[in-house]
Amino acid sequence: MDNFALIYCSEDNQLSFSATKTIIFNNKYIYLSANSKTQIAENDSFLLVFCGKILFPSEIVSALTDKYSPDNQANNILLLYQTMQSKAFALLKGIWSVVILDKQTHSFIAASDPIGNQALYYFVSDNIFAIASTPQTIYHTLPQARTLDIPSIQNYLCWGNISNHNQHFYADIERLQPSCYLIYHTTDNTFSINKYYTLPFKACTAPYNEYEEPYFADKLRLQIIDSIKVAFANKPKMAIGLSGGLDSSSIACVAHRFCPDTQLTAFTMVNNEDGGEAFWAEKIIKQTDIQWIKVSCDTEYIKHNIQKVIAAQGIPLFSLSTVAQYQVMESVYQAGFSEIADGQGADELLGGYNIFFLPFLHFLRSQWLVKDYLQEIFHLHRANISWKDICLWRMKEIAKKHYFNSIRLLQKNNPIAYQCIKPQPIATNCSIPKVVLNEYLYEQYTQNLPHITRWGVFSANAFDIDCLMPFSYSVALAECAFQIPSTQKIHHGWSKYMLRQAMTGIVDETVLWRKGKMGFHIPEYQWYHQLESFFKTYIEQIAHDDIVDIATLLQHWHEAYEKNIHFRRFVFRVYCYLLWKYNL
Repeated sequence: MDNFALIYCSEDNQLSFSATKTIIFNNKYIYLSANSKTQIAENDSFLLVFCGKILFPSEIVSALTDKYSPDNQANNILLLYQTMQSKAFALLKGIWSVVILDKQTHSFIAASDPIGNQALYYFVSDNIFAIASTPQTIYHTLPQARTLDIPSIQNYLCWGNISNHNQHFYADIERLQPSCYLIYHTTDNTFSINKYYTLPFKACTAPYNEYEEPYFADKLRLQIIDSIKVAFANKPKMAIGLSGGLDSSSIACVAHRFCPDTQLTAFTMVNNEDGGEAFWAEKIIKQTDIQWIKVSCDTEYIKHNIQKVIAAQGIPLFSLSTVAQYQVMESVYQAGFSEIADGQGADELLGGYNIFFLPFLHFLRSQWLVKDYLQEIFHLHRANISWKDICLWRMKEIAKKHYFNSIRLLQKNNPIAYQCIKPQPIATNCSIPKVVLNEYLYEQYTQNLPHITRWGVFSANAFDIDCLMPFSYSVALAECAFQIPSTQKIHHGWSKYMLRQAMTGIVDETVLWRKGKMGFHIPEYQWYHQLESFFKTYIEQIAHDDIVDIATLLQHWHEAYEKNIHFRRFVFRVYCYLLWKYNL
């Protein structure tokens, strides 16, 4: 796993930090620790630390001319930065993070990729500045940073919203947001954060236009092919996480057709209570004739490996699917692969989740697009959505807006969880109202997607595997997708309609036009039932906790665990939280 930390100290505080390099000037100390995969470049003016993969080097090559080195990306980035300063970050295409020490101005400059797949975390105090690839590195190194964020932990325990949670639990350690760069001046201990890139998008309110459809489909197809070709370029072999859904199937089929020199192997998660994804994945295997490895996960694997998964992630788990994903990465490693391609990001770009239908219908109705609205209502069955579902969603939306804030909803769905949390949790803020579907997708892609992609990246990194996401790291593809009007992304009941059009003739028709969406399936109900005693045995060992009232939890266990799925999920999060907290 790419892992590094840079710590600046204005005084020699005898930090317990195993620095591999120490830079001293004007009685100020900078400690650098990095693993073997981290690249470092240095000259008289700068020290640069680089993590990740630059997947789009053509612009860098043209900018550096004869100074470009294919074997030293850190040096290429340093040369580019010397020429263009912060503008250079927008040229770095791929999954990356960079920290630069400017020896002349005695300042740090740090940035990560536009989506935040390679995150950076920082800590600032009166005489210390630290930046690292993981928050736990800072937490373990600096006693000043060892304060847990109680509201963040409460939010996790009560609701476990994987897409909206900031996903680190430290009060004084912050995450550098995607598309931003930080400047910290050691001379006066001041810092600022600025944007180096803003993803443009088109909040178009026009009705569906059949004459524009071929144009957008062709343009999207070219960008998808280009993104996948770059990811697979010059690779003798590559693993693909194949769920049987449209996103991963698109990657497999495009790579099979346009990357003939790369040996492909697909990995699919299966289990005894399989939700049917293997059936669809097999269709892609038959179409492409690529090697297929099925990975079987069960509760025995979970019991023996969940602590390793939490250690690899550095935070408590939000879902059991992370353990299954971890096992897939382990199988990829055992099969001898160092890279895997994943389909994450297409849903956020192109409207793949059923939850988008309600705001989409609201948008059509508010803009008086009567014809489009009636067409969607008539074809809802293609998304496995009924009128009843729409009415229930709408009623829940109204109830949440006018009465059921997060606390009242918790008290209704999971009253025991509410009793078990101390101090009592506070209501979370509502999101800003939006009108156009593209606005929802833009928020999902730029703000929530990094919270989802990190789980695959960290699981892969635990086995020194690079997780490549062609739908997530390509800025050109994202810019193309957000120029497509909302009415082209969901059409006639089909989610990701434009992706289906773009992949016509490439992906098997039955997979391309399948109804409904399941994604990375796990038998959640069955696994929770089988793991009940496993969770309870560990929780009973913890006599006291400052946030969870364990006595109350155990008192109501028998009456609630079998009946309430919300309580089961709460128990799982309590288990993961305790395991994480007492093994930090």
